[in-house]
Amino acid sequence: MRILHIADLHLGVKNGKLPKEKQDALKDEMIENCHYLFSQIGKKYDVILVCGDLFHSKSVPTKLVQSFFAAVSAFGKPVLYVNGNHDEKFIFSEIPENFIVLDENNTCFEFQDFVFYGVEHLQNIDKTKNNVLLVHGNIENTRDSDYIDISPYLELGFEYIALGHVHTVKKYKKGNNIFAYSGSLFSNGFDECGDKGYIEVEINNKVVEKCEFKPLSQRKYAIVSYDLSHDKTTADIADGIKREICKQGISDRDIIRVVLTGSYDELLNKSLSILQDSFSEFFYIEIVDESKMKIDIEQLKSEKLSFKNEFISLVENSDLDGAIKQKVIALGIEALKGEDLSI
Repeated sequence: MRILHIADLHLGVKNGKLPKEKQDALKDEMIENCHYLFSQIGKKYDVILVCGDLFHSKSVPTKLVQSFFAAVSAFGKPVLYVNGNHDEKFIFSEIPENFIVLDENNTCFEFQDFVFYGVEHLQNIDKTKNNVLLVHGNIENTRDSDYIDISPYLELGFEYIALGHVHTVKKYKKGNNIFAYSGSLFSNGFDECGDKGYIEVEINNKVVEKCEFKPLSQRKYAIVSYDLSHDKTTADIADGIKREICKQGISDRDIIRVVLTGSYDELLNKSLSILQDSFSEFFYIEIVDESKMKIDIEQLKSEKLSFKNEFISLVENSDLDGAIKQKVIALGIEALKGEDLSI
């Protein structure tokens, strides 16, 4: 049997940092990707597992819910679901017949020579069949309010345990047990950079022959660090950033944060507004400036009739200790030069 394992779709989630039109575009793309996943990619799978957090909250637009279940209907074959902590209050009504919720009222589902279980009331497991468990929770962090001790389930002899809740792909093997997080299907912010997708599982005669992550082609979040130390103009910085973005295989369709680092000469006319305008063809890019102006204290001390020179003298003749003196001098010079303070 070929199984497609996904989790943590968080449909309806908002990224408040993005402009509304970008948020709306991402929501529409999520649904389009769901339809593509279920109707196109899903063709080669016998069943789809959804391991919780399907919706981000109980208040989800009706159109979004209907669109998702239309994708489920198009798949036609069983879609098995267990509750997540985000959608535990969501009331499922008018769902397609092939969308099977595993809970205390429906603890397992048999399909061909497989039995799929939720975590409620596990008993009388037929070990002659292929058994798969769906779980939503954190099996590693005991401080997580959704922590789940996986060890009792490992003793029951499941061929595969499909996990949800952790948004990063993780695969485990302990003895004969194979279990995995598929990670979130979609990225919801810059703390979830990189490829997102699903896990392809193939089980035959009680043997897991494949457990492989497959990226789903879509926009992704990416963080790019760029050192501007050698640039002379804002145009140089823009060109350098674009080269770095290209070098990392990031697309102008992606959602990008650029972090400026390094130190620059005070003669550099660094304009963040002009720099931002240089990326107008990109879907979304934000620029975080952590670069600092070069400060040559010895050069400044040699200047005559200079506020900077006077300020340095006052600080050096104060009762502050050495490390603090250097920090105060750096901050003061930044202020006198009109720079944002590096506090």
